[in-house]
Amino acid sequence: GSARPNISGVVHIAPLSAQIKAISDYRPFKSIGVIYTPTEENSVVVLNELRGLAKEKGFEIVERPFKVDANKKALTDGAADLVREIRDAKAQWLYLPPDSFLGLMAQDTIIPAAMNLGLPTFASTEQLMQAGALIGLISRYHSVGQYTGLKAEEILVGKKAPNAVPVEPLKKFSYQIRISAAERLKLMPPLPMFNYAEILNEAPISQ
Repeated sequence: GSARPNISGVVHIAPLSAQIKAISDYRPFKSIGVIYTPTEENSVVVLNELRGLAKEKGFEIVERPFKVDANKKALTDGAADLVREIRDAKAQWLYLPPDSFLGLMAQDTIIPAAMNLGLPTFASTEQLMQAGALIGLISRYHSVGQYTGLKAEEILVGKKAPNAVPVEPLKKFSYQIRISAAERLKLMPPLPMFNYAEILNEAPISQ
């Protein structure tokens, strides 16, 4: 498979195929939207892999990049409009990739815009889940930190060569569901999910 973004040698997102399955298990889809920063390598790598999966699985991607200025700096201008364009293009989900600029825009702009349009959101990272997404299949940053420490110990204490310590994803991911968002979207999870998902019960974000 293609390379995935990593933090200190740790792949910090669930395999993309598992993420797509997590979305379709909640509600099957034929079209998925993605907002991303075209100058961020993390996003571009994930988007390229998503394109490959789309061909393999037979779904469409509605892509909308953030605008960038002459210095390739991402701009906040028109960010909410990108969500509307994705919804107007009949996307059934909004996929939130591991993207630093998106992370800054998610809580106050992107996710509220999606909620107002009735577009469910999927988070690829804990930060994006915390920003208000409906569901996510995530590695907890605490776990990533512990695992990174273990890898560092293998190199510093165990004297392993850095290139001998494999880059690998965490073995466990948390499937989280924000019930307040599900209620507002009238998109409750299938009943079996309550047996294995982590249900977030915080009060709904004020509208």
